[in-house]
Amino acid sequence: MKKILLSIFGVMLLSVASKAQVAINIDASLPDNSAMLDVKPTVKGILIPRMTAIQRNAISSPATGLLVFCTDNNHLFINRGTLSSPDWTIVNGPWQTIGADIYYNSGNVGIGTLTPSAKLDVRGNNPDDGAVFQIGNSDLSHRMILFGGRENDPSPFIHWKQGDPLRFTTDEGGWSEKMRITSNGQLSIGTTTPDNSAIADFTSTTKGFLPPRMTTTQRNAITATAGLTIYNITKNCFECYNGTAWYSTVHYIGENYCGGIVFFVYDNGQHGLIAATADQSSGIRWDAGTYTNTMAYADGVGAGKPNTVIIIANQGYGDGVPYAARICNEYSVMVSGVTYGDWYLPSKFELNLLYLQKSVVGGFDFASYWSSTEGNSNDAWGRYFGSGLQGDYEKNSEVSVRAIRAF
Repeated sequence: MKKILLSIFGVMLLSVASKAQVAINIDASLPDNSAMLDVKPTVKGILIPRMTAIQRNAISSPATGLLVFCTDNNHLFINRGTLSSPDWTIVNGPWQTIGADIYYNSGNVGIGTLTPSAKLDVRGNNPDDGAVFQIGNSDLSHRMILFGGRENDPSPFIHWKQGDPLRFTTDEGGWSEKMRITSNGQLSIGTTTPDNSAIADFTSTTKGFLPPRMTTTQRNAITATAGLTIYNITKNCFECYNGTAWYSTVHYIGENYCGGIVFFVYDNGQHGLIAATADQSSGIRWDAGTYTNTMAYADGVGAGKPNTVIIIANQGYGDGVPYAARICNEYSVMVSGVTYGDWYLPSKFELNLLYLQKSVVGGFDFASYWSSTEGNSNDAWGRYFGSGLQGDYEKNSEVSVRAIRAF
């Protein structure tokens, strides 16, 4: 038996020496021309040397292409490095292929980390080495880079090619752009061509722009910079900060404006009436000492101004004692270097509007107040600000006065 084995071994040695190829099989076939060793088993495999990672790493000057099976993780490794700098790489990894496609569905994938916490987790080599993820065409003439930040540069960013827009789309209708940021920093929603004059261009025929909405208290808690704009839900108006104070793009009841307090607005807050911040008198006559029919019968918004002019034209200086229309006409107040002097005695209708906002304007007594609307030669209309009762008072009665102006 020993002689037979020696004879077979001798034949193999001769075969190796003469052809430099070895075939191991049970069908006596020759080795493939491309193979140094051609093994054709049907019931057994080839057993690669098995060892731990420590033992593998201890191999001295491993040849490039050397194969070992690591028992620590049950993977086949090949040295893709050199004798002096080995690089052991998994051969039988978890990646699978289908045609030209490759996939992995067994867990998370880590690049730069042994403990990935997401499906794809890309990290730098140390806390100050920020990872960069890049996608683009073959020559990178069109590309996008994602940078997650690093210890001394904690500012993640998205970087893309100058001249290309960054587009945000959905699959609506196959492809539907919803938003874009141009390479010069313009933001557009609803249009692919933002206007050159706009840093942000929102285009729609079915929806509006809803700015931040907050109360006056919430607004005051902001450290504002000039130009900041909000919608004030306490006052129901837009407001903009001018670097010193908040001002409204529309006027509202209760606003401190142009020397007084706004108590009535119309034309969507573009126009209205302002009351002086305090009474001009707590008791003064309506006329200048002469009972006449002045013809100051106008009533309604703005009617107090011509009434005041008519009364003064009719009464003149009179007996020299100031009277209601005169003290309103002569009243003025300076605010921020601007003098407001176009005050007048409110008409009956305007006085009623003022009464309805007395708590907003403030400073009223529980007393009667004159209007500029005349009743007859002896009487003029007034209103009691305690109960709101409206009536006509004799013109020489001592009645309170609050001047107003229009804007």
